[in-house]
Amino acid sequence: MYKKNKYIFNLKFAHFQLKVVAILFLLAIGGNSHLFAQDNPRPDSVKITQTSDSTLNVSLDSALVNKSQKDSTQKEGPIETTIDYNADTVIYDMVNSKAYLYKDAKVTYGEMSIEAYHIVFDMRNNTVSAKGMVDSTGTKLGLPVFTQAGETYNAEEMDYNIESGKGIIKKIVTQQGDGYVVSKRVKKTPANEMYARSNIYTTCAYEEPHYGINTSKLKIVPNKYIISGPFNFELNGVPTPLGFGFGLFPFSEERSAGLIVPTWGESKERGFYLRDGGIFLPLGEYVSLKVLGQIYSLGGWGFSTDADYRVRYKFNGRFNFSYNNVKRQQDNLEVNESTDYWLRWSHSPVSRGSSRFSANVNVGSSSYNRNNSFNTQDYISASFNSSVSYSKTFEGTPFNAGANIRINQNVNTQVTNLFPEANLAMRRIYPLKGKNSTKKNVFTQLSFAYSFNAKASVTNEEQSTSFPFTVLNPIDNSFDIPEEEIEFDDDGNALPPDFFSNFSEFLQNAEFGAVHRIPISTNFTLLKFFQFTPNLNYTEYWYAKKYDYEFSEEENGVYVSEKDGFSRAFDFNTGIGMTTRLYSFFYPKIGKVEGIRHMMTPNISFTYRPDLGDPRWGFYQNVQSDSLASSYRTVTRFQGAQYGIPGQGKSSSLSFGIDNQLEAKVRMKPDSTGKVESKKIPVIQSFSIRSAYNLAVDSFNLSNITMSARTTLFKNVPFISGFSINVAGTIDPYTYELLSVDENTDGSLSISQKRINEFAWNTGNGVGNLTNASLAVSTSFRPDKKKKEEKKNLTEREKQELEFIENNPTLYVDFNIPWSLNLSYNLRYGKVGYNESTVVQTMNIMAEVKLTEKWKIGVRTAYDFELQGFGFTSINLHRDLHCWQMALSWIPFGPRQSYNVDISVKSAILQDLKLSKRNTWFDR
Repeated sequence: MYKKNKYIFNLKFAHFQLKVVAILFLLAIGGNSHLFAQDNPRPDSVKITQTSDSTLNVSLDSALVNKSQKDSTQKEGPIETTIDYNADTVIYDMVNSKAYLYKDAKVTYGEMSIEAYHIVFDMRNNTVSAKGMVDSTGTKLGLPVFTQAGETYNAEEMDYNIESGKGIIKKIVTQQGDGYVVSKRVKKTPANEMYARSNIYTTCAYEEPHYGINTSKLKIVPNKYIISGPFNFELNGVPTPLGFGFGLFPFSEERSAGLIVPTWGESKERGFYLRDGGIFLPLGEYVSLKVLGQIYSLGGWGFSTDADYRVRYKFNGRFNFSYNNVKRQQDNLEVNESTDYWLRWSHSPVSRGSSRFSANVNVGSSSYNRNNSFNTQDYISASFNSSVSYSKTFEGTPFNAGANIRINQNVNTQVTNLFPEANLAMRRIYPLKGKNSTKKNVFTQLSFAYSFNAKASVTNEEQSTSFPFTVLNPIDNSFDIPEEEIEFDDDGNALPPDFFSNFSEFLQNAEFGAVHRIPISTNFTLLKFFQFTPNLNYTEYWYAKKYDYEFSEEENGVYVSEKDGFSRAFDFNTGIGMTTRLYSFFYPKIGKVEGIRHMMTPNISFTYRPDLGDPRWGFYQNVQSDSLASSYRTVTRFQGAQYGIPGQGKSSSLSFGIDNQLEAKVRMKPDSTGKVESKKIPVIQSFSIRSAYNLAVDSFNLSNITMSARTTLFKNVPFISGFSINVAGTIDPYTYELLSVDENTDGSLSISQKRINEFAWNTGNGVGNLTNASLAVSTSFRPDKKKKEEKKNLTEREKQELEFIENNPTLYVDFNIPWSLNLSYNLRYGKVGYNESTVVQTMNIMAEVKLTEKWKIGVRTAYDFELQGFGFTSINLHRDLHCWQMALSWIPFGPRQSYNVDISVKSAILQDLKLSKRNTWFDR
């Protein structure tokens, strides 16, 4: 190993003998010494002084050193720190104060370093020249690599002045953000800025990039931006007419404002357009805002705002609002105008503290998705749900409170419902149980809880309160909407008015209500295996209005009086439930099956509720409905209440059911040690049968029999995620009597029937009438997943890129999955008595296949077996072009028939650089 030695000299050129001795000494130590060339000498350095009347000629041209050399040069003037250089071979030229470094050469000065095959270090002028070499095969080796302040540049040749910080670099390649800059000649300034000539800017990492922006002049400010002069787009080395007078490409790690380039094209119904162009603005440290606009030559226009916000360790969210004024030219040249808007807001808190606020809002005008959305799921969805909620837990107490707003919107019927709600709850407490008690009996297990819920209901659908008699003064719940604002469907029926633009009108007809619930229960065990659960439940309803009824003999009808103000009602019931578990085991000799276990969970409960429909409670009223003296009806005084009404009629109901689970114990293959283990595999995950019998009524005592079952098969078979099977059905145990069958004018049959109090098995109709049934089978096929790679620590830029991918999944295709197939089959059956049965059968298919390493095709469709036709179908073709991506989307038929072809750059920095051909569903 080479050992460092330092020799200290103090040469005085006025004494000739000392000079001779010094020269001889230097020649003696040859390659084992370190020489220092400085303008200002140091006590531990060789002081070389050159004057007009005295010249020192020291030549070491033949001194070849074949060991790693290192030089440390420190100046008291412009050179402020140590200059280190080393290489496999070093040749010193003492006359010209130069060091020639060969093979793995490196010069380091502070944060700056230069590596190359060959470096010339001029110690007199403080310059470094570096270049590579060409081997016998013509391959370039050891090309210069310049590093400064964390930035790395690759070049073919470079000259750099350590003192001034200036440099000339030839054929340089530098990475800025997601892109690469290739320049033939660059001038570097002391401020680390670069002025380049003959440049290609690209995000393609290949030595010969597939595309780039070609410009003759370029200014590079590392980690901030690139400014270019006039440029044009180049594809595979072929210039294109695409270009602009200047370019600005920001690369700062910090967010900065910038322009978003719009897409352009032509729509048959809307004219020429510029779409989705605008500006990006960072608002402070936590918020970023994107404002986009669109304009059409026929007069349509629109804008959207998209804001992202994030406060680390607290919350994050996204807010988007879009507004479009749509003008379409019809075939008769008339222009149809409509106004659409849509609001999306998502807010997610970090789970910490005793309170939580979250939001998931997705609302807007009913025609927005039909007229504007490119998202397939939004177009085919009929309803959208939104919610904003806040909850608070009062620490040290059993109480918690919350408030939320729910919005249900059906874009087909255009009905929108708004439900503001508030709640207060107390978790279940055990008042007779000691703090540290472990005893379990009927008293220690006695517990109760409390909940209070209040709700309002606002809707744009006209509500008509129905009564079981003729109302002489119908209650007017209509809305006062101008006639010109009312829209009609294709059949001429009036559609509900827009909810948000007429909200104040709908608010006047809002419904209010509240409910208190107090459940009390305990449990105990008898004979070790039977669990009993006695319970008592009290419910109190609060209303904002009630009705009074008065029969008029002269008009043979009923007057209904609506009384606003607070009123209350209550309901209560008591009961007891019992459950246990039964096990049975089978040991069939079938293959590797070691045994089968059948677990049955029977349950039975009895519930009693008094007849709160008796007028003496004040919750119902006996009303004469016509002139016949016997035509009295018991009618609730809280018709259309938010949280229901007290039950009418006494109930002594005996509910019963049984749950079943079936699983097999299977012997597995021996492991690497030869050990054989067994595994439990579910055969039937759940199979339930339930019904009830009311002892207090005189007819139809037995309730409908409900059945349900679910299981997953072939879960451990390669390439299959398992077949998920769900079956459900309802059986009516009573008989139907056919009264008449009439034929309508359209050829259909009109059946008149009635349900009689006779069990179906007594009339020869089996166990009953299967009124409805459903079957759902779904599965997915794909190759087995590879073992997950260990997660690496991501940089902030990588985290932002990953977040962008998650927020824009439609921009990316996973080529790592060679193929996949998702299937789901749904069958629904319905039949009541003698009515004709209704059957709905659909099959949904989603498939993707990677044709080659670069090509992938996907199909999404649905088939209706009853209508014998395909539903919404789309075909997607993707091509990976390394630094580009191509996507072809084709909807071959239906109201959204269209095709889109996009060729775009993968890099986020150049995502607006794309070639598009669109024939969309509203551009046709």
